[in-house]
Amino acid sequence: MAQVDLKSVRQGAPQQIAFKHADTVIQLFTKAPVKGQVKTRLEPALGQDEIVVLYRNLIETRVKGLMDAGFCQLNLWAASNPGHEFFTALQSQYPIEVYNQEGADLGGRMDHCVQSGLKTHRKVIVLGGDCVSVDLDYLAQAIQALDESPVVLGPAEDGGYVLVGTCVDKPEIFADVDWGTEQVLAQTVANLKQQQLAYRLLDTRWDLDRPEDLERLKQSSIMAPA
Repeated sequence: MAQVDLKSVRQGAPQQIAFKHADTVIQLFTKAPVKGQVKTRLEPALGQDEIVVLYRNLIETRVKGLMDAGFCQLNLWAASNPGHEFFTALQSQYPIEVYNQEGADLGGRMDHCVQSGLKTHRKVIVLGGDCVSVDLDYLAQAIQALDESPVVLGPAEDGGYVLVGTCVDKPEIFADVDWGTEQVLAQTVANLKQQQLAYRLLDTRWDLDRPEDLERLKQSSIMAPA
């Protein structure tokens, strides 16, 4: 499909794109880039100002890569302050939407954005903003897997997952999960089995969480061509 040159988009209002995966929306979980509120576990290696710059670059690179590739619709889901200038600046450049996360816990917030995504698209991919090892090829694998299974999970090295994709509205998938622990993936899989939902596991990936991950980041390319 023809792609829009986003260099011209930046001169005015964002234009619509003919996406390669028009039936899919990526719901990117993120935070406003505020000192002391993003990637705090990196502080032993970086100062707060450096972390904010890193985080802004990370999110902007993700948005730019997806939009320049004409990959699929993208929404940002902010943990707080969706009206932050960083988000409004991105919206002035790219045809994206920014929403506020809603829900009592991470599972509730993910379920809310899944329900929102399924109102307009057949497939929804929920992706963490710090999952730098997830490239376009990996995302394409997740989208393709949803043609065969109603749920796809991208396992993370820490026992969680870097993404979850679904084409069904099943809040039970995210129920009674001990978020932030090594049991997240296992408990989610148990929920899927209890609901008798078929699922597909992709290859295990890593996210940017610890100071030692910064060296990995230097070697990574989150926007490798699909």
